Amino acid sequence: MAKNAEWVNNSIDDLGLGFVNRVWRVLFGFYGLQVDILDGESKSWKKIIYGVVIRVAHGVAILHFIFIFGCRFKYKENQQIHHAFGLLAISNLLLTSYFTAIVCLRREKRIIGLYSKIVRNLSSAGGLLKKFDRSTKKYFFGLIVNSVVLGIIHILAEVENGDINGIYRKIYADFGIHNYLLSKITAWYDCFVIIVFSYCFMDAMIVYFIHLCAGLAFNFVLFNRCLGAELRGMSLSPSKLNLLRHKYAFIAGLIEDIGVIFSPLILLWIFSLVTNLCYDIRVLKATMPSGTVLPIARFVFQFFRGIIFIFMIFKVASRINTQADLMKQKLSSKVMAENRDNDTSKTFYANYSLFSETINRCQVGISISGLFTLNMTSLLSIAGTVLTYTIILYQS
Repeated sequence: MAKNAEWVNNSIDDLGLGFVNRVWRVLFGFYGLQVDILDGESKSWKKIIYGVVIRVAHGVAILHFIFIFGCRFKYKENQQIHHAFGLLAISNLLLTSYFTAIVCLRREKRIIGLYSKIVRNLSSAGGLLKKFDRSTKKYFFGLIVNSVVLGIIHILAEVENGDINGIYRKIYADFGIHNYLLSKITAWYDCFVIIVFSYCFMDAMIVYFIHLCAGLAFNFVLFNRCLGAELRGMSLSPSKLNLLRHKYAFIAGLIEDIGVIFSPLILLWIFSLVTNLCYDIRVLKATMPSGTVLPIARFVFQFFRGIIFIFMIFKVASRINTQADLMKQKLSSKVMAENRDNDTSKTFYANYSLFSETINRCQVGISISGLFTLNMTSLLSIAGTVLTYTIILYQS
């Protein structure tokens, strides 16, 4: 642990990832989590208490919103289908975000360890680290734009829908509570939690996962470069073969780790995003005839947000499969012009055949609880499901 802490302290800024690491620290620190590359020290008691308070406040807000959600069906605004489906989608998102926060809190050390290994293995490839840094900054920019636009649209839509405070006052009045300030505070508190602790947190967590997948893909790029150099040089000696095996086993272990750590979360994210897509499609169908701009804009934005995140999850994860296929292609297409009677060639071919057999036996990819692997084939299956739902909905 001390050795790892010393490596992090001395190298993270030198590797050019200091800014990215600090952004993760500040961003998730706000949510009471630490998933950046730390200095190896345990969290202070203040941070632990802050994290507990955040989780309790988040949980109370969810229970309060579900209570309000049930009561609002008594009033006219929830007789319209787009209100009902919108509230169902938000409830789904609230529960998903809370479960994600709890799981990440329990697995902080494992996530930090995985992130540290990904970066450490790239420390010898400055060019790949720069690409890794640039791609992450692009994700940051997209995350900021998404969060700002989403927050503005949600606030404006709530204001246009009517007096949200009035809705809360009606509900509280039914229980004998006549307090304008309380209704106002709780109404905007619920809005704040929905936007910041549900939408923004989920978006940040998905972007973080995409960031880790990109790092794993760059690890495979580095391995393929080493493998290509050895094959071109026809110098695959037993010692180099053993080294390549260890490198491959290390990267395969990282891929297995990210699958184990994030499997339940990825499955839940995809389910939440897909179901919310279906909600948004249905709400848009019901809302379009009214011609109300802001509600339509909100659900259109949420629809494209869901599509982009689903696509990015599968696209970045599939880059790992692409690099693994490229590695196998290099091995299977290797042809030697040298005389095979040469003792060096015989040794090379023996080592080469053994290594190829080892690689071909392994199936590389992020497995989701053993149900499916994150690749473009799975993405097409999901796209087919959403498209089928859309066709059935609009023909009914």
